[in-house]
Amino acid sequence: MFRTLGCCALGIALAGCAAGNAPPPPAPAPAGSTATHSGSAQSASARASALAEAQFQIAEAIAARSQGNYALAYQLLKKYAEEGDAVAEVNLGYLYAHGQGVAQDQNEAVRLYRLSADQGNTEAMNAIGFKFDTAPGAARDTVKAAQWFRKAIAGGNVMAMNNLADFYNVGVPGAPQDKAAAIGLWRKAAEKGDIAAMTNLGGALLYGPQSLRNPEEGIKWLRLAASKNNPAAIDDIGSLYEHGTIVPKDYGQAMIWYRRGAAAGYATSFERIGFLYFNGLGVPQDYAIALKYFRAAADRGDTEAVLAVGIALTKGQGVPANPVEGVKWVRRAADKGTAVAQFDLGADYASGYGVAKDPVEAVKWYRLAANQGEPHAMAKLGQALFFGTGTPQNQSEALTWFHAAAAKGNALAETFLANAYDKGDGVAADPVEAAKWYHLAAAQGDVIAEFNLGVLYRMGRGVAKDPAKALKWYRRAADQGNANALFAVGLAYH
Repeated sequence: MFRTLGCCALGIALAGCAAGNAPPPPAPAPAGSTATHSGSAQSASARASALAEAQFQIAEAIAARSQGNYALAYQLLKKYAEEGDAVAEVNLGYLYAHGQGVAQDQNEAVRLYRLSADQGNTEAMNAIGFKFDTAPGAARDTVKAAQWFRKAIAGGNVMAMNNLADFYNVGVPGAPQDKAAAIGLWRKAAEKGDIAAMTNLGGALLYGPQSLRNPEEGIKWLRLAASKNNPAAIDDIGSLYEHGTIVPKDYGQAMIWYRRGAAAGYATSFERIGFLYFNGLGVPQDYAIALKYFRAAADRGDTEAVLAVGIALTKGQGVPANPVEGVKWVRRAADKGTAVAQFDLGADYASGYGVAKDPVEAVKWYRLAANQGEPHAMAKLGQALFFGTGTPQNQSEALTWFHAAAAKGNALAETFLANAYDKGDGVAADPVEAAKWYHLAAAQGDVIAEFNLGVLYRMGRGVAKDPAKALKWYRRAADQGNANALFAVGLAYH
């Protein structure tokens, strides 16, 4: 979802300036004093002129910042911030927060935000909330962030509506999960013309809880945001056509929308075009072209594309195989916290592919991915713990990870659980439980599970004895080249 700090738009600048820095009314002139009355009128006119000049210069400063002219922005904003202008204060705070035209100083940024907020500037209130939300580690305080977002919302700030909606969408301290409240805030901001809110609202109405979905309205908001050239909305419409779950599947239309997103520089659109070429969806399969799009997306910060480049390099898809270089790309994605990349990197260390074999390092990356809920990593971490590979043996913890992975349908974990219950390895033997897990894994084509399930049916262990079903599962395993299964099938016909 789109989180927003400040737009620094001219309209907002003028509105904030008027709210926070309106000149005091002229003092009443003494009765019968025409000269004094004339002087007051001239004074009021001078103040109005000064205010208009201040508004113009602050607008110039905001424009300068958006164009990268931070020196000019700092010079103008500092002047008016020192005079107490609320809009100048919050925008000068942005410069300090980002180290633009001045040494980065988060404390000074917050001080300026508070000065501006004290004058009622809602953009500054939102900025303070944003600082509490994005503070590193334990310093993050979503309770205080939500409080400031609510203050800004009371003044009609749409950026804060977006941010508090994001809190409600995921659920954080200070804003427990409430999808309906999130949708309500996004709708309120969208109706005020906020493009990011339109995109978020569209996505929520399309993919949120079933009871809150309204696909027709969701598509309407996405199309409205796309008509205003919001690249995320443009990309989302392309995704609707690619997957065909809400609109008829049309890879040609998907490509048209993705190309619009890419033309706007949207990294995800480059990545999606790459996958269309990689899988040959609506276009001839072309790994080399796909890799170009993956690289373009990676250059724009898309971590999934970084991983895709790494996989292409390690497997030689579109380029000659280069495992060493490929693993470097996989590590880049893993370092960014991408769970699948962390699992892949763990597998590379476990096998010694592209890096020196290192079971300890493999376990480290498996655990990082497993802690994010990646099922393959959960299963592999369980396997390492079960046998004590790269980590002290701990069958109890291993079984915990197997159960977690199996709950997500991982066949390897299901097979390990079946073996454990079948042999009483780390748990009390339970043939019925073993048969249950073998069935689940075999249904996914796990060859070991297929063979062992055949054994259970042949012996009548955990299931009713059934030679025909035994042969069926032996055949499935044999079709995958399992030597023991091939031998069992041969014996059945001997």
